Amino acid sequence: MMDPVVDPGDRLVDPLRSLKLAHIAKRYYEENKSKVEIADEFGISRFRVARLIDDALAEGIVRIEIHTPTSIDADLSLELEGRFRLERAVVATAADFSDDNGVRLAVAKVAAALVAEILTSDDVVGIGWGRTLHDFVSELPPLPPCTAVQVVGGMPEVELWMNSVDLVRRFSERAEGPMHTFLLPYLVNDDLVGAGLQSDPGFVAAKKLFRSLTVVVAGVGSWDPPRSGLFDLLTPTERHEIHGMGVVADMFGALIDGSGNIVPSPLEARSTGISADDLGSVPSVVAVAAGVDKAKALGAALRSGLISSLVTDSGVASALLEDGSVD
Repeated sequence: MMDPVVDPGDRLVDPLRSLKLAHIAKRYYEENKSKVEIADEFGISRFRVARLIDDALAEGIVRIEIHTPTSIDADLSLELEGRFRLERAVVATAADFSDDNGVRLAVAKVAAALVAEILTSDDVVGIGWGRTLHDFVSELPPLPPCTAVQVVGGMPEVELWMNSVDLVRRFSERAEGPMHTFLLPYLVNDDLVGAGLQSDPGFVAAKKLFRSLTVVVAGVGSWDPPRSGLFDLLTPTERHEIHGMGVVADMFGALIDGSGNIVPSPLEARSTGISADDLGSVPSVVAVAAGVDKAKALGAALRSGLISSLVTDSGVASALLEDGSVD
């Protein structure tokens, strides 16, 4: 956009020079001509063209406006990325932060767009479970034909459409690639039964693929306040024991304390899911979390180093950035 060149007193200044700057800038920015082409047209060197383009910017003849999608907060995204040294951070905006469903859907839409952008046909993708990931899968566009892998067992207390097997199936439909699932519960009550689950052929095959994962899309469970599928599966005694270990968050089999340390899990022998060690070796772990009551858990998970990319909402992002303990 070319603006009339006037000084603060509305007096035209150096009209011939201003017109020349405007003409050159128009060729460069609006007509997409190269500096060499402009130099030939005006009979000057391309280095002179470059200086005149810089002058047009400095003098306000050219004004560049940067527009990001209204669904993304660019400033919070960059600040969050820098604070936690993330590979990527994308912060979604929502019209009404009192509407939990609306916030979750806003985050899911942005997460779906991000994952679609970064995936390639060579990727092996682990998929978690939960309400936000249910919305995430629903919002996915067609994907490259990558491999989808279930990385956590089923949660018997939740609806089928929120469970891990169904989410992997729906993800795989968008990718039209192979999928690997196992029809096992995430947690059982007995170590002996758990040992049997560990030898299940489907789980054994999936575990081999855990070491080949290139991307994992994960939720983050909160223990304070309790917003975690794992928390819901445990008895009051088990919750008390794990709370006593300082746990504030979980990601699959990883229990995380407030300082971001991975706490040895007393549940490992009787659970089916990716371990903290295997999760830590995945090159790209994309955490998807919505709702400001997830901020404490998400902060701990970020400090753990398990997360390389994050999609969240601006309420969570602001809470994380205001927390002086995150550095």
